[in-house]
Amino acid sequence: MLKLLIEDDEGKQTVVPMIRDEITIGRKEGNTIRLTERNVSRRHARLIKANGSIFVEEVAARYGIKLNGTRIQGRAKFSPGDEVKVGDYKLYLQDESRPEVTHQRRMQEMDEAAGPLPIPAGEQARLVVISSNFAGQEFPLTRTEVMIGRGPECDIIIDHRSISGTHAKITRGAQRVFKITDMKSANGVKVNGHPYSTRELNSGDIIELGHVRARFCAPGELWSFQFAAGLVEDLSPRSSRASMILLVAVMALLVVLAAVLFVLMRGEEKPEVKVETKPGQQEIGERIHLTDRADVDEAILRCDDFATKGMFEDALDYCRTATELDPNNRLAVAKYDSVTAELALKHHYDNAKSYLLEKECELALIEIDSVENENSWAARQILREGLRDKAMKCIEDRFVAAAETAIRNREYDEAQRQIDMLERNIPKSAQIARLTETLDKRKKTPDQPVRDPKEGSGSRRGTDTEKPPRETPPKETPPKETGKKTDPEEAKRLADEAKGYVLQNPKRAAELLKRACDLDPGNASIRAQYALALERDGQTCPAYKQYKRAVGGLSGAQKKRAEDFMAKNPQCE
Repeated sequence: MLKLLIEDDEGKQTVVPMIRDEITIGRKEGNTIRLTERNVSRRHARLIKANGSIFVEEVAARYGIKLNGTRIQGRAKFSPGDEVKVGDYKLYLQDESRPEVTHQRRMQEMDEAAGPLPIPAGEQARLVVISSNFAGQEFPLTRTEVMIGRGPECDIIIDHRSISGTHAKITRGAQRVFKITDMKSANGVKVNGHPYSTRELNSGDIIELGHVRARFCAPGELWSFQFAAGLVEDLSPRSSRASMILLVAVMALLVVLAAVLFVLMRGEEKPEVKVETKPGQQEIGERIHLTDRADVDEAILRCDDFATKGMFEDALDYCRTATELDPNNRLAVAKYDSVTAELALKHHYDNAKSYLLEKECELALIEIDSVENENSWAARQILREGLRDKAMKCIEDRFVAAAETAIRNREYDEAQRQIDMLERNIPKSAQIARLTETLDKRKKTPDQPVRDPKEGSGSRRGTDTEKPPRETPPKETPPKETGKKTDPEEAKRLADEAKGYVLQNPKRAAELLKRACDLDPGNASIRAQYALALERDGQTCPAYKQYKRAVGGLSGAQKKRAEDFMAKNPQCE
């Protein structure tokens, strides 16, 4: 019998029996195998049994599928011993009728037999230190196995107190994939802020060895710390005669230019301009020339640290400081723009959590769907905390509770309407079939007389105490009457009905909520829902006007959303 072995990037393995003719793989719920890492697409791949063989097929994989290190197009045969790469996961087929010999094992045995080998110059990767007093130093990975640590036996020696004697090992396998392994160090190994015992390395990955951070540069990548950080000075300890000659030539040129400018300016008197500064404060120009860029680098690293923790307000302060110290620093400007974008997405995440606490399920889902960048911090948090699942469960519970109440009250049309709403918003809900069956049984069961609770215990059941079932007509409100009348209860019912449409049919939701606002003009919460429906229907300025009318009576997440929308659309004022 064949089994599917799934291994994540930390080496943890899961075995799945191959008992189905088709197995779907992806990040979205409903797949046979759900893999939750962000580099797995919602509908990534499927495994198919056909003619006694297993095939792997790409469905909608943004990052593709690799079979034994080669990206496949369409469908490919998947045999025992092959390795299929889906995001950070590795898939293997196990045949219980014969010993397991995987492609990965074969490659590992070949590497172990060969031992560390030199890597050609054009295929060498690099580690570039971006923190501490070693910032700017580069270490080429010249062999297929490189040991890193503070001890003299290591290939790369980093003399820092947070580095263990033998801290980590970087290896390159037969497939030219670089991998870092923690050698049971005291302070561990992190890649992009997450601890790993072993991890494949991709271009741009930030490796933390204790308190020392380095960037992994893939073979052929022309990344430079000096260029990225906007440094003029060479932070590397290496020097050469050619660089000294170039430095002398540049200095001589500067002296000549200064002399020319002095001669030209003598004939032209200029008023003295004095810039007053506070005691102990340096002028910006002087500060940039005097500093060795350590302040700028420190601000950028602190910005990066706070951003990794999701503390984007603090990160933005440090990025802003870095750009003020050196406006031409490309890395600081890029970090500032990145953190600004992350902060905007974090607002959606914060709003979603607030809406869930207030049981505003649809609004929470709208905020979650507004986080379109799947690689952002907000998207990772939403996935980690299961906010989408919680929002869907919140919507499901509300419709289920409303349908069950209507069934108990024999309001069969209302119960059917709630079931239809549930099916429209959550088509795959297991509650739909149960509620439908309960409703059908209740309709077929003879109605039992209901005792009037105000009657005494000896009263006889009869026609005077029976309550016939109420056949509630469809809750479609008739056209608005010319004489406007307030009806808060009907307005609330219309607003509740509109919640079932705001995700799939915002135009219909807006129609219902407009009528609700006419019936209860002073209800700020209903008016904010009306504004949201208009917003989702693409009617920006009408939505702005409704938000403006409602914002004074709102609180919590609804008020914040209204204020954010109005701030983004001042043209509608």
